[in-house]
Formats: sequence, C-alpha cells, structure tokens
Amino acid sequence: MFPLEETLSEQDLVARCFTGDQSAWNFFFNKYKGPLTFQIVIMVKEKAKDRDLVEEILERVWEALVERGMDRLRVFDPKRCKLIGYLTTIAGQQYGQMVRSRRKRERHEIPLHYLNPDSLSSRIDETTIYLKEIRSRLKGRQKEFLEKALLENPEKDESLDLSHRNIQRLTHRLFRKVKDFLVGS
Repeated sequence: MFPLEETLSEQDLVARCFTGDQSAWNFFFNKYKGPLTFQIVIMVKEKAKDRDLVEEILERVWEALVERGMDRLRVFDPKRCKLIGYLTTIAGQQYGQMVRSRRKRERHEIPLHYLNPDSLSSRIDETTIYLKEIRSRLKGRQKEFLEKALLENPEKDESLDLSHRNIQRLTHRLFRKVKDFLVGS
C-alpha cells in the first residue's frame, strides 16, 4: 500500500484500479466495504438480520464492478456523485435483480405445502377423465400413437415404426385435438 493512497481522489483511485493495480484494489475494497455494507443494511431494512443476504449483495456489487471489462467502473463520474453513492446505486440494482429473480422463481414453483392431498387427487381424477374423453375422440393411428408413444415409454414399444416426420405430424394433430377439447369444455 502506498502512503499516498489515503489522499488519492476517488477518480485517481478508480483509474489505478482500472489499470490493474492490486494495491489500489485492496485499498478500494478495504475503504468501501464497511460504508457499503452499512448502506446495504439500510437498504434491505428488516431483512438485514440475514447476514447472508447482505454479504451476497456486497459480493454482487464487487462482481458487477469487474465484469464485462470493468464497464461499470469505467462509467463512474466523480462530477455526478461520490463513489459510495455510485456503489450504493449498484447495490440497489443488484438487490432489485435478486428480488425479481426470487419472485419469478416463486411464481413458477408450487410449494408442496400448498397442495392439499384432496385437491391433488381431484386434479389427477379430472386429468384422467380429460384424457379418457380425448382418447375416445381419437381414431386409428392417432389413438395408437397416444397410447404407445405418449402415455407409455416409447423405448418399450418399437412396434409403431414411425419416421420422425410422422411423429411430428401425429403430435401436432393430437395437440390440436387436445387444445380444441380443452377450449370447448
């Protein structure tokens, strides 16, 4: 560590980090880790009890600074804001991405504790009724294809002897019939 680093301007510190100066990076990290952690704790409020969350956001900020050829570090403008404000903005963006990602994942997942065993069995019964009704509307090759290729394991029964193109056509026709059935019911 150079003795002048305490008096370096933010712009000079960033410029030295940008050149790959390891001592500048160490100084940068040590100088801003504490204040940035404090800003993140304020940002996440009551969730700050979860130290892993705070550490993950902090880690994402450091990663965001160096990814893609240090683009984020390159665009820092000391005339617009102080470096801690810039880092806090990046932390807010990273936290927002985490929240959106978690919401999206939760929307697509159905936790098992939400499934009532009675409602699950009724859904299975309803699906079975639908499949039986659809199967009764199929004729010949489509019915055979549904039973052997889709409902059973296709590796078990090679008696269908279908080309790739025939499989595509039959699958498309079945899809259309299932769609028509579901829209009509």
